[in-house]
Amino acid sequence: MLIKLLVLTVVVAAVILWVSPSARASIRPHLPRLILIGALVVIALLVATGRLSWIGAAIAATAAAIQRFLPTAMRLAPLLRFLGSRTAPAGAPPPSGGDDGPMTRDRALAVLGLENETEPPDRQTVLAAHRRLMQHCHPDRGGSGYLAARLNEARDCLLGEDRAA
Repeated sequence: MLIKLLVLTVVVAAVILWVSPSARASIRPHLPRLILIGALVVIALLVATGRLSWIGAAIAATAAAIQRFLPTAMRLAPLLRFLGSRTAPAGAPPPSGGDDGPMTRDRALAVLGLENETEPPDRQTVLAAHRRLMQHCHPDRGGSGYLAARLNEARDCLLGEDRAA
């Protein structure tokens, strides 16, 4: 019964989308979210009727969460890689003041995730990388002031600007 109801729902939705171009255009931006919600509803129905064990539901929920947060994690990968390379020995006190010395060009490229570029990055590339990372690390958005300062320092180093002067 449940399978027949699901098939009927999919067929009706497909016919509506096939007949109406305006419906296709309005749904297209929301399609990934609608598919995810639909899959979660199907999984919840299968769990409620006893056709899917709770372990299967947990695996499906984990897969949905990974799909949701993977793009954000990929955008932050260069910054996380930079932070992971600066690990202190166990029991060492945290760095005071956050001053790691002067920002070098290689360090600035690593901070902005541009170290694997084949050519030296131009102004627009540096600004785009800075803006992308700053959207996640700015203190006004719940990020760290230290990370925001390091991103600004890396940007200034690569662009040849000294904001302190």
